[in-house]
This record gives sequence, structure tokens and C-alpha cells, in this order.
Amino acid sequence: MENLISNISRPKYDYIDSSVFHKLESYNPKHSQAEKIPDQDPYTLNGQKLRLNFIRSQLNLDLDFLSGEKVFTNNESLKGNIENYIGMSQIQPELLVR
Repeated sequence: MENLISNISRPKYDYIDSSVFHKLESYNPKHSQAEKIPDQDPYTLNGQKLRLNFIRSQLNLDLDFLSGEKVFTNNESLKGNIENYIGMSQIQPELLVR
């Protein structure tokens, strides 16, 4: 997968820590010894916290906005990117557990 041209090539180098992409691209499910994503309590707050903590520990990512611990309030940062801002919608991201 290393030389594969994809839609994520630009953000990979411009915006996102490349170590995260290296981990994702080097994943091989047949030879992976990685920990399993917690799949207990699929619809509870406890289960949500378990999965968020798993992602934080495995990928070393800040998930404060995703978890709801922080709320976006810096509307000035949207200048030049968003016109006539009225708010944000929420989309539930999911992890596929195998």
C-alpha cells in the first residue's frame, strides 16, 4: 500500500500527523497483534468511553470534540473557509469491530 495513490495523499502530508497514516497503512489483519477494539456495551456511555480511550491510547489522538468534552466556539476561525455560518451537524462515526 505504500506507493498507492489515494484521495488521502494530500491531507496525509499537509494536515495530519503522518505517524497515524503509517500505522493505518501498515495494518495487516492476518499478522496483526494489535489489541481488539472494545465491543462490549455498544449503546451505553460506558462502552463509548471504552472505545474513545482505546482510540486515544492506540493512535495518540485528541478526541475532545468527538467525545463531546469540548464544544466548538471559535467562529472567527471559520473566516475564509465558511460563508454565512449557521451551525454544525453531528454525524455518528463508528468503528467496525471484527
